[in-house]
Amino acid sequence: MSVQRINFIEKGPMALTYRNMMIFAGLACVLCILIHGIFLIRYGYLTSKVTVLRREVQELIIQKDKTLAAMQLIGNQQPTNVAPLAALFAKLPSWSDVLDALVKVKPKQVWLENVRSVDIGEHIDMKRLEIAGKSVSNAAIAQFVGALDASGKFKNTVLMSSQKDKNTYTFLVNTEVPYQEAEW
Repeated sequence: MSVQRINFIEKGPMALTYRNMMIFAGLACVLCILIHGIFLIRYGYLTSKVTVLRREVQELIIQKDKTLAAMQLIGNQQPTNVAPLAALFAKLPSWSDVLDALVKVKPKQVWLENVRSVDIGEHIDMKRLEIAGKSVSNAAIAQFVGALDASGKFKNTVLMSSQKDKNTYTFLVNTEVPYQEAEW
């Protein structure tokens, strides 16, 4: 076996020299930067596409609500099979807005375990929410109840019960959610 030596000073076209190694390393770096740039451009495009699609979904939800409300009005004038279906969807609170408002007013020391919607007998334009959760202090629960009432999305907020466990407080809050006005 013979040992073969590499001459870095050799002047051939395919010779392994420091200059050729630097050119190869530079090209590899440029290639990595280009690939990274392509991923950044793709991420920006997909982010803008998601924003546009979310806006379209919101517009379609609003259009659906308007169409179902119109179908209900037409169903009241002429008996059809569509009226019961329209009645199911025409007068409901926008639950995504309600849950978003609920999360925005919730202090960090409070975590929710259960949110339940209940019909209110004579109030056909409201739903009652029963919110069960835990907290690290009574002050955080009081802050949560006050923030719910002050938010404008919730009415008649009442702390139904609060009980101390080992390190936490368990609570139950009742509040009412009015239906949104129809946009015609």
